[in-house]
Amino acid sequence: MIILDIYKKNAIVNGIVELPASKSISNRLLVIRSLCHHPFLIHNLSDAEDTRIMQELVEKVIGTAHQSPGFKIPVPNSLPLSPSVVEDKIVPLVLDARDAGTVLRFLTALLSVTPGCYILTGSERMKQRPVSEMVEALIALGAHIKCTAKKGFPPILINGRPLPGGKITLDASRSSQFLTALLLVAPAMRNGLEIQVLNKIASRPYVDMTIKLLNKFNVDVVRNENRYMVSYQDYIPNDISVETDWSSASFWYETVALADDGDLMLKNLPEESIQGDAILIQVFERLGVKTLFEAGGAKLIRTGNCVDYFEFDFSNYPDLVPAVAVTCAARNIPARLKGIRNLEIKESPRISALCSELGKMNFNLWRENNDSLLIGESHDPVNPSALLDSYHDHRMAMAFAPLALKSGKISILDSGVVSKSYPTFWKELEKAEFVLTYR
Repeated sequence: MIILDIYKKNAIVNGIVELPASKSISNRLLVIRSLCHHPFLIHNLSDAEDTRIMQELVEKVIGTAHQSPGFKIPVPNSLPLSPSVVEDKIVPLVLDARDAGTVLRFLTALLSVTPGCYILTGSERMKQRPVSEMVEALIALGAHIKCTAKKGFPPILINGRPLPGGKITLDASRSSQFLTALLLVAPAMRNGLEIQVLNKIASRPYVDMTIKLLNKFNVDVVRNENRYMVSYQDYIPNDISVETDWSSASFWYETVALADDGDLMLKNLPEESIQGDAILIQVFERLGVKTLFEAGGAKLIRTGNCVDYFEFDFSNYPDLVPAVAVTCAARNIPARLKGIRNLEIKESPRISALCSELGKMNFNLWRENNDSLLIGESHDPVNPSALLDSYHDHRMAMAFAPLALKSGKISILDSGVVSKSYPTFWKELEKAEFVLTYR
């Protein structure tokens, strides 16, 4: 496997870098557009691998090339509605979501309301990521759907048909994407959908993002504490531009935080955003980075004014944990990162990965319990010869890269995984005067 060596001759960063469009927004918009009866334009659609997979699979479902700015799902004249008939007589359309968890979860709901017979599967890692809460909710709504190998996990056999809707309960404590997926397809249910959410919602800002996007297409969502209600209604087409991605900005905040001096301009990063990860501004101000918004984007300035101890609950912002954990470890800031329970079921077991790989560099991290990561001070010299495994996880690879500022060199295995969310990351890192070589 190819190894990427990253060098930095000094610990100063300057320059202008470009961020990708938000794949979270893009993937939601592709589902909305597939259910809209009239076309609309999506400007600045993400070119991340996850969004490309979503686009590819939706095209397969609708059976037409994506050459127009919008499309709708055709409804064939006759399709089997009995799961037994599907299994015995019909060859399902196989859809491979690969490593894209968002794609698999969103499509599980979308295919359930889309006439046809489907097998939805993914990579080996994806087959270990649970979907039982959403599958059970869809079954309660009358969907013909079941897990074909291990209960509660992909692959999933779906015999799609229009669903009447109704009232259900849903546990969204492991993933907000279960709730988001149901909200996206709720307007297509002729009796509407009422969801009573059990337990605390994981990553709740992503649900808020979903509702704001639904509102942009004239779909009303009534929220009463943990109850969400959506009536039967049409999506109204509305040309829209995708925001630049705040989650990806975390690695540049980390870069500035680990530098000895300098600043970076993040092009087109919006000050007013529907993305919850804009909380980065407050988080990294405590870690020595100030944000100034200018006409061209956000300028990150190293202040060096760090807290002596950092503690934060990441329940609503799990994607920020890798960058923050590396920052605290590399800057020797004792920390407690809370709300990390669900990170073990992401693209990699992220907490285990952070402890293992940063330990190779002589940083000091350990799990306090299932929901907290502790970071202690380290008095050993940084090990520049460590080979860090990305665990085939885009956020791991990007979080490790800025460590070259502390060691002069860092080596990363399987660096190509950044294509999942930020295909141009390595090119942008070179703009910030890092030197990259492959071997």
